[in-house]
Amino acid sequence: MIRGSFRIHRQLSELYRDHDVYITDHPELSFNDFVCISHHNGRKKKRIYVWVRAIDDYYRMFYNTTSEWRFKGATQHQITEGDAIVLCRHYRRLLELDENSLDGVELEIKKSRNPFKKIRALLNAPDSLVRTTTFISIISVFLGMVALILGIISLH
Repeated sequence: MIRGSFRIHRQLSELYRDHDVYITDHPELSFNDFVCISHHNGRKKKRIYVWVRAIDDYYRMFYNTTSEWRFKGATQHQITEGDAIVLCRHYRRLLELDENSLDGVELEIKKSRNPFKKIRALLNAPDSLVRTTTFISIISVFLGMVALILGIISLH
């Protein structure tokens, strides 16, 4: 489990897909690990389940170059040393993060192996196509099980 203060960066549309979550390299995490990211907001604890990727030197260089070009040299938008995480707006809203205070946000990150949480992550994805196909897949599995049960009953 990783618990600490993170600098939250906004996802740039030029970088990969808009819903990827990137985090500074930690020995406990590896490429494409499925994790739960938690944030205590007052009395409530908000959680999201996502797959994470590491912020490597190439990603950092590309992000900082794009930020410098887009924000005309404003250094507050660049990934520097220290713990950082890149979240799209959809995930920041689910965690109820204050958009004006994204520096030093206390987060708790732990690996998850529960397959039902993976389905939950897909149902909460920022991409509507992912949410729709996941919902249709769940309905298809349910209808397939009903058909299997009715087929077994009809054999008796």
